[in-house]
Amino acid sequence: MVSQKDAVDLFAAWNIIIQVASKCPVRGVLKDSDGVPLIPEDLSFMSRLPVRIFKRAFEFFSNDLIGWLECENLDKNDEIPELPGTPGNSRKSPGNLHIEGKGREGKGIEGKGNTKTWRNHFWTYLKSELTAYKETLSDKSFIKQQSELNPEVDIVLSLKKAHLNFWSRPAGWNHKKKKKAVSINWRQTFINAIDMNKVYKPRKGGGGVSSWSGNRS
Repeated sequence: MVSQKDAVDLFAAWNIIIQVASKCPVRGVLKDSDGVPLIPEDLSFMSRLPVRIFKRAFEFFSNDLIGWLECENLDKNDEIPELPGTPGNSRKSPGNLHIEGKGREGKGIEGKGNTKTWRNHFWTYLKSELTAYKETLSDKSFIKQQSELNPEVDIVLSLKKAHLNFWSRPAGWNHKKKKKAVSINWRQTFINAIDMNKVYKPRKGGGGVSSWSGNRS
């Protein structure tokens, strides 16, 4: 590793990876409590390090010559949508990554053999949320109506804040799963999110003021 030009980045990423893996439900297996594999974007969100560092680390440490990470049960047909704020096309699921020599009992993919729904499959939920978010932003009559109802609020930025900080994250998914609804009313969710995630328009003589006052819907 020390011979690599980005050795410092790799070392930092590896320390984050082993810390996170040690606290996962199956020790050493990079999956959350719902059985969803953790990907570079998740580790970046947790650590605030750039996504590119973890993408590079996953490739480097799972290389046959290194072998510190192993990837099992890759579902090549499992499309993962582009995560918010991340440029590029949709990615493929990395399967279950685990630290070499640990977590062998954690093999298997959550939901294998079962129908994937927004309740049991995070990426199905995320596709639904992303689609609804884009449709909401492109609905000019909706944006205009909400702007009239909230004249001091930047509607687009408020929606973006709710989308990036909560609804596109596992925390938002877990919150929705607590509800008994069969389907998600995303339009009402985003309407409620405007009040909960207000980003105010810039005022004369000062900058904009944003507030986060809890959640949710």
